[in-house]
Amino acid sequence: MGPRKRFQLDTRLDRQIGRVVHRVLTRWMAKQLGCHRSRREEREQARPGIIMSVP
Repeated sequence: MGPRKRFQLDTRLDRQIGRVVHRVLTRWMAKQLGCHRSRREEREQARPGIIMSVP
């Protein structure tokens, strides 16, 4: 069984993969942002949104 079919059948696995992807992208995006030192707290609280779809 290929990974695509497995994601479709196992929603728990799909959610876990989504959480990992979200965590990695959130950390990467925070590192990419440059900001003034007075706004660093705001940067740490910012969270990107992700829409995932498995056809």
